[in-house]
Amino acid sequence: MNIQTKITLDESVVFQSFNFRVKICSSDWQWVIQKRKKAGTSHRWQSISYHRSKESLVRVYHEKTGDTVGAGVLDKMLPSQFGGGS
Repeated sequence: MNIQTKITLDESVVFQSFNFRVKICSSDWQWVIQKRKKAGTSHRWQSISYHRSKESLVRVYHEKTGDTVGAGVLDKMLPSQFGGGS
């Protein structure tokens, strides 16, 4: 049996769980939290919020997803402001 899986790498994606992801916006200005439009489908994402500060991104990500672990990972891996800073 030959099973083929098409995986597309999107380098603007910073973090992804099953139904939510955080990516860098197309204008390279801020982070975007996106929700999968329909669970289980691929390549259908809806932007739900935009953030320049890590504090607001982590707070809103946790509020929208309930994912404490994911919010903690984002808090540890991102700089305090988009584009740099500590």
